[in-house]
Amino acid sequence: MKQKLITEIRSILDFMEEFDTLVSKAREKDDEEWEDNLYAALSCAESSLRDYVGLLLGDKKEEDDELAF
Repeated sequence: MKQKLITEIRSILDFMEEFDTLVSKAREKDDEEWEDNLYAALSCAESSLRDYVGLLLGDKKEEDDELAF
C-alpha cells in the first residue's frame, strides 16, 4: 500500500510541476475550458495529496473518506 501511495503522490507532484506550463499553453490557445479544467484538476490534486500524505503518515485510515486510487 505504501508504494502505491508514494507512486500516486509522485504523479500528483509531476502534474503540479507541469501545471504552469500547461496553463500557459491553454492561454496561448485562448482555451478557457482547458484552463478551467486544469484549475479543477489542481484542486483535486491538492485534496488527494493531503489525503495520501495523511494515509502515509497514519493520520487517516483508508476507510475515513472512502479514499480510492
